[in-house]
Amino acid sequence: MNRGLPPMSELLEFAQTASTGTVHIARYGDQRYWQPWTRLLSPEAASIASLISQPCRMLCGTRLLVSAMTGHQAVWIAGDGFADDALCRPCVLALGDQQWRAFHADNRGSG
Repeated sequence: MNRGLPPMSELLEFAQTASTGTVHIARYGDQRYWQPWTRLLSPEAASIASLISQPCRMLCGTRLLVSAMTGHQAVWIAGDGFADDALCRPCVLALGDQQWRAFHADNRGSG
């Protein structure tokens, strides 16, 4: 059972909650992929887009409505945009024997 783990050939996708700053790892196949063009949307258009979006499941089981813009429940964040201690422990534990991927910069990606 893969439990939504991203294949080794894929970078992990991270979402940071606005309320706590905790960084979750998105389940593979359920996440909304990072789309840099969404930064070009006006705040009004981004709000409308978030209304029609579905919450994404994280490896720990948490469901978050994730946006590319600040001011939402959570935002997509690049792998080099947070400290290791911000990672959600249950998300890291869900990686099983691949936990090292959450801490290795080559697997976290950037930008």
